This record gives sequence, structure tokens and C-alpha cells, in this order.
Amino acid sequence: MPNRKLSGVVYANGQLEAPPQHEATVTVILGVNIQSIKVIEGDQVRKGQTLAYLAHPDLSNLQASYLKAYNQSLYLEKEYKRQKRLYEEEVGSGKQFQEVESKYQSVKAEMMAYESQLKQLSLSVTNIRERKIYDQISIVSPIDGYIEKCVDSNWTICFSVNYIF
Repeated sequence: MPNRKLSGVVYANGQLEAPPQHEATVTVILGVNIQSIKVIEGDQVRKGQTLAYLAHPDLSNLQASYLKAYNQSLYLEKEYKRQKRLYEEEVGSGKQFQEVESKYQSVKAEMMAYESQLKQLSLSVTNIRERKIYDQISIVSPIDGYIEKCVDSNWTICFSVNYIF
């Protein structure tokens, strides 16, 4: 096809697809119920705009499990330091120190795993530590764009947002 300089407007029919770096698919990592959907196909959205609200008892259970592990880690950290001091002063047994150290490291790892899950859900770990339990989460758009589809064939929430050119 030859190149030509055009003056004026060119009208054309067809479909424009965004390159992959200008698309974002928003999915949920936790089995939850859709409480409400705030957008429909074709809606323009801005980065950070709420697309839907989700809720489920597993969400509360995850936060409660995190709090339990967090509080247990606080206790075990103090017990670990105490047992370490006793062991270094040759007053306590090595076996007790090793048991406490093992429990402390295990609970710390468990707490970090829960923290990671909560952060992936965009929940504030600091707020949860202060006993603010979230009963719902909001799903937000990661980019500016237009909603392509809202629910996939498996009836789970799935937004595909195309970048605005």
C-alpha cells in the first residue's frame, strides 16, 4: 500500500486492539462473593477507581488468622529472647531454646504469608493489627481505560481494562 499525505479526516470501520502493555486484567485471588459491581462494559474508568465490592467469611477468617499469628509472634519473640539469654548464660537448656526458636521462626513465616495475602488484597496490615477488620474489599482499576468485560464464563469477576489512547 502506498504512503500518501492526507489532509482532513479519514473515516474507517474496524476494530482497534490495544497492545498487551496497555491492557490490565483484574482478578480476585480469594474465593469471595460479589457484593456489588460499580461499572458496566464500555464504562470509562480511572486508575484507582473502584470496580466492585467483594465479601466472604473467608476474608474475615484470613484477617483473624493473621491477627492470631501476629500476637503469637509477639509472645514467642519475647520468649525466644528470654530463652536465648538463659541459654547463653548456661542456665537454660539448649533443647528448650531450640524448641522456642523453632516455634518462633514458624509463626513468623506463617505471619509473613498471611501479610502477603492481605497485601495482595490491598488491605492495610497496620489497620488489621489495630483490630480494624474489613468485612468487604474493593477491587480497583490498575490503569485508566475502558471496561471490556465484567464477568467471565465461569461466573467469577474478571475485568479487562483497555488503556485510553
